[in-house]
Amino acid sequence: MRVLGRPVKLVVVLLAAVALLIFLHYTRVLLPVEGLIQTVLTPVEHRLYALGTSINHWYRFPGARDLTEANQQLEGRINALTVENAQLKTLLAEQGLENQQVEFLAAVGLEAINAKVVGRNLETNERTMIANKGSADQVRVGAPVIAERGMLVGRVVAVRTHSAQIRLVNDSLSSFGAMIQNEGEDRGVVVGDRGLSVKMDLIAQGVPVVVGDVVVTSGIETDVPRGLVIGQVDRVVSEPNNLFQQAFIKTLVDIDALVVVSILNPQYDE
Repeated sequence: MRVLGRPVKLVVVLLAAVALLIFLHYTRVLLPVEGLIQTVLTPVEHRLYALGTSINHWYRFPGARDLTEANQQLEGRINALTVENAQLKTLLAEQGLENQQVEFLAAVGLEAINAKVVGRNLETNERTMIANKGSADQVRVGAPVIAERGMLVGRVVAVRTHSAQIRLVNDSLSSFGAMIQNEGEDRGVVVGDRGLSVKMDLIAQGVPVVVGDVVVTSGIETDVPRGLVIGQVDRVVSEPNNLFQQAFIKTLVDIDALVVVSILNPQYDE
C-alpha cells in the first residue's frame, strides 16, 4: 500500500480545515469570533477601499491627469491676452496722441516728425530722452520738440541714424528765449532748474508778473518758432535790490511721462 506524500497530506488537511470553517460558519458557531475580526479589520478595509476608489477613478478618467496641464495652458493664454490687451491700449493711446499732434501742426502750419520715446536719462541734474527718429528721418540738432498740441518739452542735442537725444526743458543745460503773454509781452530766458523745475530769468524788475500768466517761446532763436507754450507762472521771486526778477514755471504736460513727441523742422523765418 502506497503512503501519501507530505504535500498531499498538507492539501488534504487544508481542505478539511476549510470545510470545517464553512460548516461552523453556517451553523453560526463562529459568529462571536467573526464579529471580533470584523471590528478589528473595518478601519483597514475602509482605507483600502478609499485608496482603491481613488486609483480606480484616476485610471478610469485619464483626462483628469491632464487637467493641471490644461489649466496651466489656459492661464498662460489668459496672461497672453492680458498683455495683448495692454499693448493694444497703449498703441491706441499713442495713436490718439499722434492724431492730436497732426491736427495741431496742420492748424498752425508747422511741419514735424512724430516720434516715440524709447529711452530716458532721469539723473538728478540731467533730463534727456531718446526718440526713435534720427538723421534718416531728417531730424537735425537744434530742432525744438513739442508734445500735446504745441507744448514745448525740449530740444534735439544729438542725432544718430535712427534715434535722437532730446534735452528736456527742465534740464540744467536747457535754455529758451521766452516771453510772458501779458500786455507788454515781457521777455526773458527760460532755463531748467537742476531737473526739478523750470524757471524764467532776466525778467526786468518792475514788470508785472502774475501767477497764472502763460509763458511761450519768443522766437528770438532761429530754430525755435514764436508762440510755443512752455507753461504757466507758478511763483514769482522779486528782490528789490536785484536788477531782474524770476518766475518759476509750471509745465502743462508731464514731461517725465511722455510717450509720443513731435520734432519740428528747425528752419523758420521770423
